[in-house]
Amino acid sequence: MSWYKLTYSRGSSAKDPILEVNASSYNLYGGDNTISIPLTYNGDGAITVSSSDTSIATVSYNNGNIIVTYVASGSVTVTVQASKTSKFKEKQITFGVECIKSTANITLSTSTLSIAGATGSGTFTFSYTGDGAISVTSSATGVATVSRSGTTVTVTYVNAGSSTITVSLGNGTKYAAISKTCAVTCSRSNRTVTLSKTSASLTGVSPSTTLTITFTGDGNLDYASTNTGVANVSVNKRTTGATATITRAGNGSCTVNFSLPQTNKWNASGNKGVSVSCSSGSITFTIQNRRYDSSANNWFYATFSVTYGTSFKNTGQINASSWQGYGSYSTYPISSVWFVPNTTNATYNLSGYGTYTYAGRLYATNTVQGTTYTFFSYVIFTSSGGVVNPDTVITNGVRYTGHSG
Repeated sequence: MSWYKLTYSRGSSAKDPILEVNASSYNLYGGDNTISIPLTYNGDGAITVSSSDTSIATVSYNNGNIIVTYVASGSVTVTVQASKTSKFKEKQITFGVECIKSTANITLSTSTLSIAGATGSGTFTFSYTGDGAISVTSSATGVATVSRSGTTVTVTYVNAGSSTITVSLGNGTKYAAISKTCAVTCSRSNRTVTLSKTSASLTGVSPSTTLTITFTGDGNLDYASTNTGVANVSVNKRTTGATATITRAGNGSCTVNFSLPQTNKWNASGNKGVSVSCSSGSITFTIQNRRYDSSANNWFYATFSVTYGTSFKNTGQINASSWQGYGSYSTYPISSVWFVPNTTNATYNLSGYGTYTYAGRLYATNTVQGTTYTFFSYVIFTSSGGVVNPDTVITNGVRYTGHSG
């Protein structure tokens, strides 16, 4: 009996593994940065993953998940490879990933902004999501200019009008460009003009007055008299705090107006006026003649009403309203009285009584038996308080300077 040895050869028993993902393509947005894709695999081989373009997306594998990381917008193919083992065959799958820029976002603290010329500027803030360059622009730089510090936007007034301020995020790597706008209105401010006085009465005795003008805003002060034949005006400067001098030029009434023009930031003020009344003015006083009547043993006195003006001689503006005399002199009428005003503004110190302004000279004549005499001549002084009352003669500003006849 013969024996035979049989050898049995069996074919490979390695299986075809399950290797799959749940879609054939995926979208990855830049704002999300990564996407995790579950991998189904029932084998025991090593898993490797790769990207067809790592400048668009990179890929890694971790605990059953394929991690795709956004780099730039575009498309890639991801390859998943399972290696061969004794039990499972090698297997490979691929899927597509579309890398897409996310939509950026900007949120403004306000969509409208009003700026007054007096204020000069206004601000608003913004928040954003995105990675593009930030810029802020003004649609009308002749109305408003704009600047940015971090997420604070400052809008500066230039002129009255409207402008659109645009806050923009440029195209980034992960986010698309976006912009938001704020509507800005720039308006001129109303200004105030303040006068230290609003009325004045000017006479020959007090021919001028001063006042102070203050105002808000810029621009040069304008000033004018409605009748320069009655009063004139001058100022020491045209900025706020100016001092104006109003000077009598004649008799009557007028208004001296002060105003500010419209500027880029401020509305015109309109007229702010001083009501001015101008007259010659008058003083009444008694003058001691200093002419002694020995027969009557008395002095002569005369009361005069003096009206200030440009020229008084023989105008009748100075009148002897009463004349007291004794003896033969009482019958001599005053034929002419006049006042000649001084124009040099000279000042004199009167015997220790202070400094006075020489106002002019008062004359009177009378006629005796057909001959006209200058009966007396007086110098009239004024002080800072006005015309000096000459009732006490020298000590109050009237000096007797002689007579004839």
